[in-house]
Amino acid sequence: MRPNTIMPWDAAIAAAIHGARDGAAFGAHQRLGRTWAAAVIAETGDGGAEIPALVGRPVSLAKILDEYLYVAFTMGVKGDWGTDSGEWWKNGNRG
Repeated sequence: MRPNTIMPWDAAIAAAIHGARDGAAFGAHQRLGRTWAAAVIAETGDGGAEIPALVGRPVSLAKILDEYLYVAFTMGVKGDWGTDSGEWWKNGNRG
């Protein structure tokens, strides 16, 4: 259920965005995710129904936001960008 409904995080994301990894920071993380999700859904004009087709695979919006944060913060910290073709999700991060 988690990747479909709750935007996950890790230590790098928590530190970069919220400065901590505690209950208050997790609540803030979920509220931020809800704000981002609402903006994405509003921009699609179809209530978000076509998001999986736009991404090219069946995936929840919570997981898409998690993948963005993973690329922007976690992989940025590690410097591990996955395959040479840039398809980073092939390394165990796919939907």
